[in-house]
Amino acid sequence: MTRSSVVFPIGKGGEGAARRTLGNRLSAVAAFLRRVNGEHDNRRVVHGIKVGIALVLASLVSFVGPLYKIFKEDAAWAVMTVVVMFEFYAGATLSKGLNRAVGTLSGGMLGYLSGVLAKLIHTQVGNDIGVGIAIFMFGAAATYARSIPCIKRKYDYGGMIFILSFSLVAVSGVQSKHYKDILTIAVHRLGTVMIGFAASLVTSLFIFPIWAGAELHTSMAPKFELLACSMEDVRRLIKEPCELVASSLTTTLRELGESIMNMRRCQSNVRAVQKLRTSWLVLRLYTSPAKLENVCDSSQDLTVSSFVFLLTEMVEKLEWLVKEVEDLGDLAKFKINDI
Repeated sequence: MTRSSVVFPIGKGGEGAARRTLGNRLSAVAAFLRRVNGEHDNRRVVHGIKVGIALVLASLVSFVGPLYKIFKEDAAWAVMTVVVMFEFYAGATLSKGLNRAVGTLSGGMLGYLSGVLAKLIHTQVGNDIGVGIAIFMFGAAATYARSIPCIKRKYDYGGMIFILSFSLVAVSGVQSKHYKDILTIAVHRLGTVMIGFAASLVTSLFIFPIWAGAELHTSMAPKFELLACSMEDVRRLIKEPCELVASSLTTTLRELGESIMNMRRCQSNVRAVQKLRTSWLVLRLYTSPAKLENVCDSSQDLTVSSFVFLLTEMVEKLEWLVKEVEDLGDLAKFKINDI
């Protein structure tokens, strides 16, 4: 038997085109790896590992036979709790976990009471109507409370969990024949949520905890330096009356940034505010149209006057910022700078 071979001719430049295509692909891969390396944060890897550990700990409710016999299908709530409440920062995880625990406890208790009171109506139709009225009243009231700004800002998640827990316990107790069945549902839900909460809390707080306060401390102080540099760039483009105010603004911003970074209370802040107030009074003299005509040409009057008014607003905002930094120093017990 003879073998036949087929030869495919390669045109001129075909090998070079293939090499160029391969080179372009390798360059794209290298650029992607450089971009990923530049954006890489080891804390993200740690966070992912911690979530995995918390999920395994919460899954022990299903893996361990005696625990699964107690909770049965409700064991899945432990895993769900870890998924929905585990946050990047430890403080956020703690806050969300407390919201979930309080919402589950209060919702489960009220759901149990609603089911018990509905059982006092000895007919099935009356029982269903009683549970439906309770769900409507508490669901509407809790939803309205979640829209209140002060509650929505801190307790919105807890309100949502309250509605969920109350509705599940109340509805599950409709077909129950005894009060103990309703209580068992409420206790199982609360128990699995607390197991998931404990797994998330232990993992978040005791395994390389990530605190937002440390990042806030290092990221907020350099912003004052960036603002000061921006003011310096603007200061070169304006005239002498505005230069005095801009210089005072940059000096005060740098002092505030150093005060936060070093956690030391700078005594020169008071003098800086006094100097800033004096510069602001001088600047106010140049806000009148007569003064602006002497400072710049008529075609630039509108631009300069707008910028002058913006500077006056900056001075007022900076005075408020100085007071806030002083209050921060009182709360954080900053040391007094001897200089």
